[in-house]
Amino acid sequence: MSLGVVSIMTVIIARFADAYKFLICLPGGSHIWCGFSDIMGPLLETFYNYFKNDCEDSPLRLLWKRISDEMGLCLQCISQHHQAQDMYNTEYESSSIGPLLDVLQKLDCERVTLHLRDVNTKIAGEKYDPACDNAEVVNVLYEVCFLCPYG
Repeated sequence: MSLGVVSIMTVIIARFADAYKFLICLPGGSHIWCGFSDIMGPLLETFYNYFKNDCEDSPLRLLWKRISDEMGLCLQCISQHHQAQDMYNTEYESSSIGPLLDVLQKLDCERVTLHLRDVNTKIAGEKYDPACDNAEVVNVLYEVCFLCPYG
């Protein structure tokens, strides 16, 4: 690799690291997909390596945990997340973007499955409070419709 290519790669890596740090460190009331989808959208590409990274406190896993938690509470976050995936699907060749979308689909299925289990556990344990937990149930059911649009 030439020195110019190495310099460009170093700048790109630094920008991604800065973007991760910025998003992970946002204040609690700020949702990544709601307010920063222009930053988060391109970072989806980095999730291709999610399952190759076993470090639980890696920036990639911390970012996924944060957006997962936010999607559990926010319909707009869910919509932005799936719109970004749809954009990747329409803008890129399926042969090149397919593996990334497969990883994202698997992550989404795992996340929604865990969320459904949590909701069912609350209901079974009679800890479900419609006044507090109704939005969570609506969100998870809304997302199930994204993941399984044809039944």
